Amino acid sequence: EIENCGFMYFGVLCFIDNIFTGNWSEEPIFTTTPLHRRSLPAISNNCPCESAFDLFKLFIDENLVNQWVIYTNHYSYIHYGASIDTNTNELYRFIGCLISMGIDNLPEIKDYFYGLFARKFIKDSFKYNRFSQLLASFCVTNPDNENTFKDPAAHCAELIEVLNTKFQSHYNLTQHL
Repeated sequence: EIENCGFMYFGVLCFIDNIFTGNWSEEPIFTTTPLHRRSLPAISNNCPCESAFDLFKLFIDENLVNQWVIYTNHYSYIHYGASIDTNTNELYRFIGCLISMGIDNLPEIKDYFYGLFARKFIKDSFKYNRFSQLLASFCVTNPDNENTFKDPAAHCAELIEVLNTKFQSHYNLTQHL
């Protein structure tokens, strides 16, 4: 259940429960954590969520991640001379690893892959070199936009706009306490 996830600060992070239990595959669909409508009073009733990953995809959907795939591949081509050649499933795994790393903070990225504190989920999802390539090239806005490099907030303006629209469409203002 969503209550057992332990990350009630923001419902989107509840798919971490599936990550830590090892329920990850090449196809990033989590079905082992069913959501119950009573647990999500602020999410609109037309929410098709059957799992925590479905809830995550309400906000970070495949269209958005497909756009990030294009931006990331293009960014790597511009800056490194070759496309990183990523895809939607790989970026969903990458985002899952980033969220996991944000919750379970270690001093260095290498620590998640090697040594005493290595994390099985992260090691099983990526080789260290591939993860480092993605981290260096991950881009959520058009890398051709010159404002991206002049305005410090421009690199996430497009994402913020998309998320604000999605939050408005899926949030029900209630007095639930």
